This record gives sequence, structure tokens and C-alpha cells, in this order.
Amino acid sequence: SLAHDGWPCPCGSRGCLEAFASGTNIAQRARERVAAGEPSSLAALALDTITSGEVAEAARAGDTLAGEVWDDTVRVLGAGVASIINLFNPRLVILGGGVTAVGDQLIAPVRRIALERAFPSMAAEADVVIARLGADIGIVGAVAAAQARLADAA
Repeated sequence: SLAHDGWPCPCGSRGCLEAFASGTNIAQRARERVAAGEPSSLAALALDTITSGEVAEAARAGDTLAGEVWDDTVRVLGAGVASIINLFNPRLVILGGGVTAVGDQLIAPVRRIALERAFPSMAAEADVVIARLGADIGIVGAVAAAQARLADAA
């Protein structure tokens, strides 16, 4: 968890990186602010249909509310990736899932923040990229984990 009192996560915990940086949460944070009456181009959409992709698009177009939601997301995700680098010293951190479909709008600031906040010696040898499999990476990872477990049991 990033914050013990953070957003509720589908896993049952609170403050998980997934709970904050998921497409579902990005859209939810934007919806809550639009519902509270904050001005945004997103207000022209049906509230319950706002997606993280629409938040990203509105942010790219200069919408202040969407930009704040997006900036908060990449800041927290970048800090989370920096923690992963500091803890495990990987040479490569691969991000996947639906939110990564926006490409450079996500990965460029996340990479910059992560490498700025990680220990310099570790950051110098690390990179952060988007999985080529995009949203399917979770499925592929689950299959690989199951295969490894079956191989270990044999």
C-alpha cells in the first residue's frame, strides 16, 4: 500500500497503487469532481460513462480538472515505480493494462518521476516501458504463473 488510509482497492485493502492508478479509479476521481460541480469539458458527457481514456484526452486538450486528475495519477504511479526500483533494483519496469493505451502521455512523466525519485545508482541502470501486449499483459502473466506452478508441482 502507498497510503494506509487511501482509496479502497478491489483486493480488499486500501491505498494500493492499483486502487489509485487504475483506469477505474482515474475515471471515478474525475466523475466525483464533475458531480461536485467543478467546471470541466467532461461535464458534457454522461457522468456514469466517463472513462480514463476520456480523462486523458481532456487533459491533453487542456481541461484543468482532467489535467489535475491525470497529473495526480502519474505522480503517484511514478512514485510507486520509484519504490519498486529502490526495493528490487530491476533493470526494467514494464507497465501494462488498459491505462497504458494512452502511450507517451502516461509513460513519459511516469518514467521521469520514477527515475528522479529512485536512488541515483539504481535509476541510472533502470528504465520504465509499456508492455507490448498492453491490456492483455495481466492475462499472459497469469497463464505464465500457472504454468510455472504446474511445472514446480510436477
